[in-house]
Amino acid sequence: MDIEHQHNNPIGDFGHWNKTSEDVLKNKYPLHRASRDGDMETLSLLLVSGQQNPLLEDEFYGWTPAHWAAYFGKVCCA
Repeated sequence: MDIEHQHNNPIGDFGHWNKTSEDVLKNKYPLHRASRDGDMETLSLLLVSGQQNPLLEDEFYGWTPAHWAAYFGKVCCA
């Protein structure tokens, strides 16, 4: 399922989101993706590894992982 259908298309408010965008999020911003998806297990593993910066802003909107979590209603990950 693509991001637009999975989240009732909130990204559509900002611009076009496609598979390439999703691939960039997956490969360059795994904390952001885990936060957006509410994936606490992956989020915890990434943070414990110390290899991810929770304050890193993405190239799409300048959002941190907390922004993604909050926007998508994943308060447990914010």
